[in-house]
Amino acid sequence: MSERDAAKCSDVVILTTTGRELDALLEVDTGAVPCTAWEVGSGPGGLRLARREFLGYPHALRVAAAALGDMTEEAAAVHTLVLVSALEAQCVAVCGACSARGDQVWFGDVAVADRLLHHEPDRRVPERTQHDLAAYRLRDDWRAWLEGVDVLAAFRDADWLARRPLTTQWRERRALAAFHAGVVDPSRAVDPRLEPWRSVDPVLDAREWRAIMRKLRSRQSLELTRRSLSERGDHALAALLLEQDMASELAELLREYGGELPDLSPTGALQPFRLHIGPLQLGRRPIDDGADAPAALHAIGELAAQQTLAAVLAALAHRQRQHQLDLVVLHSVAELADHDRDRQFEPFIARAVAECALWFVRQRVVPRQADPA
Repeated sequence: MSERDAAKCSDVVILTTTGRELDALLEVDTGAVPCTAWEVGSGPGGLRLARREFLGYPHALRVAAAALGDMTEEAAAVHTLVLVSALEAQCVAVCGACSARGDQVWFGDVAVADRLLHHEPDRRVPERTQHDLAAYRLRDDWRAWLEGVDVLAAFRDADWLARRPLTTQWRERRALAAFHAGVVDPSRAVDPRLEPWRSVDPVLDAREWRAIMRKLRSRQSLELTRRSLSERGDHALAALLLEQDMASELAELLREYGGELPDLSPTGALQPFRLHIGPLQLGRRPIDDGADAPAALHAIGELAAQQTLAAVLAALAHRQRQHQLDLVVLHSVAELADHDRDRQFEPFIARAVAECALWFVRQRVVPRQADPA
């Protein structure tokens, strides 16, 4: 292979299911060759394609990335195979989002699929596609490495991990504790220059803080109404009753967690950032359909997007057998069976799977060296 031809090739192609995920991927600099940046242009078939080199062993790892977007399943499969063939990629990583259930899973965790299951009761899936999806298996050596890796050790000091937000419920609980401790007064206007939300959640901004204040003030009004206090009532009594309510709610919360608010950081004991390995389910099936469901992880997306992803993975799995193509599927947890979806997690969720995908391929894919011209 000539140097000119080698420049057109990539060792790894990363496919994202949305443009948001691709944008998050282009924010990743960790492990990149110094003094380089993502170069975005047009790839085979006119597909938007980003390229960058990352530090690898024994040579730089050439990475290309593209988003499937809202293509039909046929178009996505064709574009993907053309892209992978034109770049002569040896590994494809597919990134997306999934829903999950279980006590050991939290928003933003990343799951690596060891199997792909397809279930679609409303549409007959061709036998070949079912067979192709069943043929996908995470490489045994990759699975063994993932099972032994300490993901927190890999990312403990990363800025993106420290920016994992709290849920709305926990933000309100932390605000309640801050009010009770006298850090802020919910009955008074707050000077935004003081940034009192930093004691509640460092990721909070002024707009989100105002929303929490409005919600807690509405709770205050509700408590006053329950006591039939008139608009001209005893404000000292109202403040005392509110303080008692807050103290009671906070005391109950502290009892639940052993006397102090828990560490909710991604490196803490209660909700640590985790990497999961398990089957990923494609197609229409609820995530809470019983403990005997075949998969705890379910890809998120409209039915059309599910079929697109299924078609692409089926095509790649078929090519894998023919051309020794390595394939890995990573999804970040965006929905939980027993929690409401928190939109504030979306930027973190996209960034987490992007960081993990690039981290994984840097660790496990050996770059090829171009033959002399």
